[in-house]
Amino acid sequence: MNLTPEKVDLVHKHYKRQINNGIYLDTGVLFLMLIGEYDRVFGTDFLKEFNYKLSDFEILLTFIRGVTSNLVITPHILTEFLSKVQKLNQKDKILEFISPFLSNFIEQNVSKDQIFACNFLNDFDIGEHSLYLCHTQKKPCFIITDERKFHGKLRRDKDILVCHFSETLKPAFLSQ
Repeated sequence: MNLTPEKVDLVHKHYKRQINNGIYLDTGVLFLMLIGEYDRVFGTDFLKEFNYKLSDFEILLTFIRGVTSNLVITPHILTEFLSKVQKLNQKDKILEFISPFLSNFIEQNVSKDQIFACNFLNDFDIGEHSLYLCHTQKKPCFIITDERKFHGKLRRDKDILVCHFSETLKPAFLSQ
């Protein structure tokens, strides 16, 4: 893996318009980020349970470190994330470890009225749905996901950049 500063800068410049308003993380990517840090520090391998590797965590971390934007989640994303963590065998230790990291995230609320008024309710999980609704303020939006259906449905929207981690962001960092 060759994560050169030039590759990082190229990706950041390409997505600058959307990134300036924050980086919105979907559940799987939030898991990759926080559980990847846990695995790195404690030498565990919880990432493999969700088809990630420590090298995936390093790519995501490299991308995020080079951006000055806030990291954003919704309460729905947090709920989905915590549901996944509850299934891990060191859940109490993990929750204690990740709590300080989560306090650094911006939380953007999405109301029940917004959720029921949107036409994507049947298309996405509630977390993805809430990320889509964060865009209703009509600001360009950068979402990192690993959900193919979510990425595919919104990829043509010029103001919502839904970046598929495994198929778009990760390859941008890897040498060909």
